[in-house]
Amino acid sequence: MATTPFSPLEVEVEMRDCIEALESAIDGLASFGSAAAKANHAYRVAQAKAWMEAKANPDLKTDKLREAWVVQQTSDQMWERDTTEVAYDVQKSLVRSLQTKADLLRSLARSGRDLVDSWHGGA
Repeated sequence: MATTPFSPLEVEVEMRDCIEALESAIDGLASFGSAAAKANHAYRVAQAKAWMEAKANPDLKTDKLREAWVVQQTSDQMWERDTTEVAYDVQKSLVRSLQTKADLLRSLARSGRDLVDSWHGGA
């Protein structure tokens, strides 16, 4: 965390680094989103298959027993789906925070340029 104000040069350098990090985070967002979608699909397919098996299983006499059996059968896919969705959400939060940082840095840079222009009688 900065304890002293940024110089105009430091703002420009920080802005460049932030934009590079933002581009990387956006690239990662696509892969995280794809992984989350695939995990969700795999969970839904496993869940549907488990429900079909549960309905045909004579030992599972009640809806509650069938539901518990389906949850037990698909717990690994559910875990995978949940963890990939969390990773995707975290990546989206990173993108948003980097966008906010870039906006703040852009404002600082513009403010610094306006201040220099006012010192030199405008452009």
